[in-house]
Amino acid sequence: STDKANNQEETKTENIKIDKTAPEAKISFNKETQKLDISGTDNLSDTSVTILEKQELISTSKKTKKIKDWFKKWQNKHKKNLPDSLAIITDQAGHTTSLSFEKTKDRDGFIFVRLLSIGYDGEETDIKDTNAQYKWKIDKQGNYRFFASSLKAGETRLESRYFPKKDETRIMEKPQDLGDDDWDDEDETKPAKQKLSGMVVPYMESEKGEIGIKY
Repeated sequence: STDKANNQEETKTENIKIDKTAPEAKISFNKETQKLDISGTDNLSDTSVTILEKQELISTSKKTKKIKDWFKKWQNKHKKNLPDSLAIITDQAGHTTSLSFEKTKDRDGFIFVRLLSIGYDGEETDIKDTNAQYKWKIDKQGNYRFFASSLKAGETRLESRYFPKKDETRIMEKPQDLGDDDWDDEDETKPAKQKLSGMVVPYMESEKGEIGIKY
């Protein structure tokens, strides 16, 4: 740049980062709220998460104001086959990642969900054999007296159990689904491949359309 006195500014350079990718997702159990927790991660910006239940997927609402155009397209595509819930993660560049779920069990002390699809900027991929099961009991003081999880993503499986008297989480050697009558937090006979201090909550994480299990 040059001013009226013909003074010239030195040449400067600056890097501008352009966000070309949609965010990734983390699916976990929130120990404070006892709800399924969906969060997003992005390499360049913060993310926001909108979670819609089945009855909210029928029409636009205040929740979908920021993603109105995207949501209308999604509605038109899925209006005849709505999932039980939909999570939309949006980054500051406007990229979206969507996760659709079927609730196989959803009542006090249980969260059992099946992941049906993951979509990046509207390009969706069906997900098979991927589910998350969380089961718990809390006493009147808010302390966990029982907590167990069973996660499955394709061929990968993981089962965990929390033993409150020892304040220890065990990653089980032979992971299985959780049953309605399986409440014995003192059962130490099942073999464990790893013992961890404290209450550890396993979770799922997406990476380029693939779902992984971590803890």
